[in-house]
Amino acid sequence: MLDGDLVESSSAYLVHCFLCYLIYFSLIYSVLCKSVFSFITLYHASSVSK
Repeated sequence: MLDGDLVESSSAYLVHCFLCYLIYFSLIYSVLCKSVFSFITLYHASSVSK
């Protein structure tokens, strides 16, 4: 009984960690995409103004 509870709680903990990492990486990914997009826009604007 105890082993089953331990396995269940550890799997729930792993799922929780995975969700936290997923949210964390999606935030970083969105920030990176925004910075890259703004950099490309600025670079394109500067190249066009030349």
